Amino acid sequence: MSKARILSFLTLGSLLAACAPMTGPPPAPALPAPKPGPVMPVGQIDQRLAAYTQKYNEWQAVAGRQTASGQEAAAPWAQCLRMAGSLRESYGRLREEATQVPAAAARPGQPPLDPWEVLRADIGYLESGCDPLYRQLKAEAVSAASEPTASVPEPEAAVVRLVGEHRYEDALAAYRSLEQRFPDRQPSLPARRAYGMALLYTGQVDKAAAVLGEVLPRLPEGGQPAAKRLSADLLLATYQLDKAKALYQSLSVQFAAMKEEEQWVADQLALLENPDSRADEMAAYIDILRLYLTFDG
Repeated sequence: MSKARILSFLTLGSLLAACAPMTGPPPAPALPAPKPGPVMPVGQIDQRLAAYTQKYNEWQAVAGRQTASGQEAAAPWAQCLRMAGSLRESYGRLREEATQVPAAAARPGQPPLDPWEVLRADIGYLESGCDPLYRQLKAEAVSAASEPTASVPEPEAAVVRLVGEHRYEDALAAYRSLEQRFPDRQPSLPARRAYGMALLYTGQVDKAAAVLGEVLPRLPEGGQPAAKRLSADLLLATYQLDKAKALYQSLSVQFAAMKEEEQWVADQLALLENPDSRADEMAAYIDILRLYLTFDG
């Protein structure tokens, strides 16, 4: 799986800002009913299509290994393969419909896809545990094919390497071992950044925000837009609304020449206008943002 994250997973702010206020408990935010016009720009559809094409190909490779070892098609990996394939097809259809004239948008005999249903299925995949399962199965395959090595990597480099290999639980264990072995030495900034990302990708958003909020501004790339946007997203995801708004405002200048990033920042700032009057909508949005931030695809 590519290490690069899909930066514009959803234009979440614009989606929710266009919706009627939501009610109900925040942990299960309901997506609004379809409205006329495109829900996602073609560029974002292309990103999700590419992501699920890659996931489907990866799961097909898993299927080949597992069936060769006698695993049944009812195993969890098989369901992940079907979900990734279905989403790949759905985003492909959405792209067809978004790039054709309205009269020709639907396939013969088929009504147009409901984009909100596709988004629900996308979120369902992210919540399903398929990505951690894939990383586990891939690690097992690599381990089985690798010769044992006598060399032991330097402890801090091991944390960074494990995160690069998507072995986040192992990275957390390595970092905690590092702290126990060297209690009087603070780990390096790259090791602490890797630790924060491992926390984030294992769903520990609040802990990740605390670590990365202290580390990111001190890194050489801390002033770059991508690092600042992650910092702002984490502030928003942990309800530090005033700090998030200030950082998004500073980003709006940096992103002036970057259309998609500028739109993301604009959407976040629109959502942060009078947040007290939109408490239910804000809670629902932050729930989805927290889920998005833990996605490493």
